[in-house]
Amino acid sequence: MTSIRIAAAALNQTPLAWKENTIRIIDLIEKAKKEKVDVLCFPELCISGYDCMDAFFCRDVQDEAWAQLEIIATHTKGIGVAVGLPLYHDSHLYNAVAWVAEGKIEGFACKQILANQEVYYEARWFTPWPDGGAMILLKEGTSYPLGKRLYHYRGVKIAFEICEEAWVEERIGLEMISEGAQIILNPSASHFCLDKLYRRRQLVGMLCQKARIAYVYANQI
Repeated sequence: MTSIRIAAAALNQTPLAWKENTIRIIDLIEKAKKEKVDVLCFPELCISGYDCMDAFFCRDVQDEAWAQLEIIATHTKGIGVAVGLPLYHDSHLYNAVAWVAEGKIEGFACKQILANQEVYYEARWFTPWPDGGAMILLKEGTSYPLGKRLYHYRGVKIAFEICEEAWVEERIGLEMISEGAQIILNPSASHFCLDKLYRRRQLVGMLCQKARIAYVYANQI
């Protein structure tokens, strides 16, 4: 049986505070490596901060998020890290999670079910990932896979269920488990309300009961 140590990172990020946000991410990566963590999951949109509002539309914001991702990637030798950012591709902006391992950006999962109720307005800024879609992002001569897929790391298969995708009936996680996922990472930015922690535990437990998997939920502070 493969033995692997996984961890969730909770961060209090500030929208568009690029240097400070990246320093906090790198500090936790280095701490995780000292504690022999193999896989570390960060919250949703943690590079840029979740509440950038219409600044998400600015190309400078999109480019800076990528630049910070490249800096973060240089600190991932010896560990696999999931980190969230806004990602522009083919005239669309996606709420994405980068899988970065051993110093290399391996690919991106893009959020399919957007949060667009109560305090959330994701559909204003982001395009939902098309069901079953798969694309290739070409950036500075390097190609990266986009979409729902499994990542193989240290003998296990890893997939993503991003925040709102855990709160709907037809969950992305169930689809990924059927394709062989053994670890589900959930980068979230879910607001506080009464009894919500109990509901989150239910959502995680329901998926774990359906299959023998590990589920990692990382929330923004």
